[in-house]
Amino acid sequence: MRKVHNLTIALLFFGIIVSAQSPDSVIVENNRSSCSDYLKLKKDMEDLVKKINVEYRKDGDFLAKFQKAQAIWVAYRDAQIDMIFPEADKSMYGASYASCRCNWLIDMTIQRYDLLLRWISNFDDGDTCNGSVNSKKRKSYIKFND
Repeated sequence: MRKVHNLTIALLFFGIIVSAQSPDSVIVENNRSSCSDYLKLKKDMEDLVKKINVEYRKDGDFLAKFQKAQAIWVAYRDAQIDMIFPEADKSMYGASYASCRCNWLIDMTIQRYDLLLRWISNFDDGDTCNGSVNSKKRKSYIKFND
């Protein structure tokens, strides 16, 4: 009987400790985590964009169009977020708005990041429709064989 009594006291104590962590503090932690993950990914994306700019620095036509496409993608990403959360008063989306917003940003950024990786990877499946993907590699091959 004493063991049951001690277990009951332990469970009550544990319940008090668990309830001391309010739902709001859990939401804040989730928001912080999601947004922290997004900020790391955003930095990785910026590094990738810099690397592409360096790798293709001698290809002015490509760089101008790449930079234009990247600026348009950023505008598109921001417009998508505005479409998903259109209300000016973001508090109407609840306490998890920041986390949800960051999760959407993560998803969109990962898609863009994966696409851009092709320009600096060894991706070359022989498809002539790849356009500028690995054009640096293709151009050096063409010059070598001319």
